[in-house]
Amino acid sequence: MGDSLNTKLGNKGILNVLTLRERGLITNLSYKQDVMSIKMHNHPNLPQPTYPKNDGCSQFFRISMDGCVVGVKQTCSSPIHEMLHRQQRNRNYNILLGFKFIYNKSCKTTESQPLPYISRLQVQYKIFESLRIADSADMIFNNDRPLLYVGNHHINHGAAILSFINCAHPNRICEWKIESYINCCASNIYSNQFVVGCEDGVYFCKNLKLSSKSTITSNVASVEFNNDGNSLFASSKDQGVKLFDVRENVEKNIFNMINLDCSNDKILANSITYATRMKLLSDQVSLVVSDSNQHMSKIDLRMLRCVFHYPDHVGFEEHKPLCYDEDLDLISAMGNDNYARLWSMHSGKLLWRDKLFRETVNGSPHHCSYHCCIVSTARCWFLAVFDNECMIRVSPYDFNCKEKSFL
Repeated sequence: MGDSLNTKLGNKGILNVLTLRERGLITNLSYKQDVMSIKMHNHPNLPQPTYPKNDGCSQFFRISMDGCVVGVKQTCSSPIHEMLHRQQRNRNYNILLGFKFIYNKSCKTTESQPLPYISRLQVQYKIFESLRIADSADMIFNNDRPLLYVGNHHINHGAAILSFINCAHPNRICEWKIESYINCCASNIYSNQFVVGCEDGVYFCKNLKLSSKSTITSNVASVEFNNDGNSLFASSKDQGVKLFDVRENVEKNIFNMINLDCSNDKILANSITYATRMKLLSDQVSLVVSDSNQHMSKIDLRMLRCVFHYPDHVGFEEHKPLCYDEDLDLISAMGNDNYARLWSMHSGKLLWRDKLFRETVNGSPHHCSYHCCIVSTARCWFLAVFDNECMIRVSPYDFNCKEKSFL
């Protein structure tokens, strides 16, 4: 199932004022005053998606290999299923989302009606009634770029599915039934394989052939391949982060445990810190992780320990994908204090922070549904921040004009 929609970004928001300043139609002083007025009195008009969002909560968003945003949303009801099952509206549905930004090519504008940078937001989605999606990864198949997504059925087994979101490819390429509860997955394009992390072990799949369960570690929370796909980082809730030789499925004893704690020399057996998400950088010696203590850290694999925590981060208990762009040397995250933050990926320096959304919705805490992605285009890059109902684009020009410095 797929769908698309257009979104209007409004005529009185920060994006409008930003466009005026970029065109030289207002002064920097007027721009700062207008931005502060908007922030103090009202929020800009933001996109209102038409995909099912009744009582929903977004689980994660991330940037795919082709630059689109991929996300998962959980909702209690679906308008399509409501027509068929009006008496069973308490069912839970997972919605797999794909966002594609359509940008304005024309530079013509007027002071009264400036052109926003984003002209439309196309959304495609698939609805799953019985599959709760846990994670996703990018793959290449026959020169196409399908999406691998893994999750768990209401009955006691999981599934790994290789498919497309859009209508051009309505059929699934492959689906594998896995007799275990699934927590995560990771792929390696170079070796054409992926791995699924489960409660009782891991499953490898190469050239669309799923292996039997490997018990090199259990209670797996996150996984990550190295560049050539020969080694696998696996984070266990029981044993912390370990490195395995995928070719032999033999643990490298020298990498018995990687220290995620910056303050202690060793991880105590009764106080295991494990990674909820991991990303191995292109230098192959730096591992960026978000851990069970709600920190984001950079690990040096040569020393097998944490180098630094990214400062001022207030993490979530939920597992959220890492939001980063290595070419820009940037990593970003939404905190459970409703602040979006941006750091230098390699130095850990905090570059920018701002509170972008309201505290609560209908008297209930709202921060659990915030997500952000760094979107890089040929013209510029920006930070796309999502909540359950809208997306706000924050550009590097906004960082300069606010009461904070961006270096």
